[in-house]
Amino acid sequence: MMKKLICTLFLVTGVFVAAVSTYAQAPGPALVEEGVAAYNNHDTTYFEQHLADDVVWLDEDGHIMNGKSTILGFIGVLFNQTPTRTLTVSNVRIGNTSDAAWATYQYTLTGGEADIMGLNTTVFKRVGNDWQIAVVHGAFNAPGHH
Repeated sequence: MMKKLICTLFLVTGVFVAAVSTYAQAPGPALVEEGVAAYNNHDTTYFEQHLADDVVWLDEDGHIMNGKSTILGFIGVLFNQTPTRTLTVSNVRIGNTSDAAWATYQYTLTGGEADIMGLNTTVFKRVGNDWQIAVVHGAFNAPGHH
């Protein structure tokens, strides 16, 4: 069960916040909206296109994953798990400079034994005209936090 939760967190903490080249000039809520849709539709191609090769992911209890191929492997496992989970986000905030962007939001995963709620922050880097996910950090909600 813990492995499933950790794997789910890795996916939740950023894969669904993939960057899209059409937003290279001014990133906005679509960065998150399209990532959420890709997660809910199990669209691995979307994530293959938007994770930086050197992406780093930090989960809720200090585990660190790095590298696009490693994270894509976890995504494949997560997308084959049952029951299928559905992701919703709220309180999305996005900011950017000329070569970096960030998104932070609250998330809820439904469809498993219990709902999972947390907070996510994803940092993007500009590569040419594209925004790629560079760093992801997620945390489960705990009493008195978030």
